[in-house]
Amino acid sequence: MSTVHLSGTIQRVTLGMGAWTLVTDQGDTYELHRPPADLCNAGLAVTVQGQIRSDIATLAMVGPVLEIKTFSIVE
Repeated sequence: MSTVHLSGTIQRVTLGMGAWTLVTDQGDTYELHRPPADLCNAGLAVTVQGQIRSDIATLAMVGPVLEIKTFSIVE
């Protein structure tokens, strides 16, 4: 698994059981895998470092699954 560095906005998808996503500045959507509680705030601008988890499938299926390793909130 490779490490990615992304910037974007946290969004909540209400499809099915719901999911937290990162919508990047380029418009790509990643579904967050077990996001830290501090990230679960719709509209939050962040920069994250993490891994794309191709070994995980989800019910929401809104984009590649991203496991966050570190993050910072953009003011």
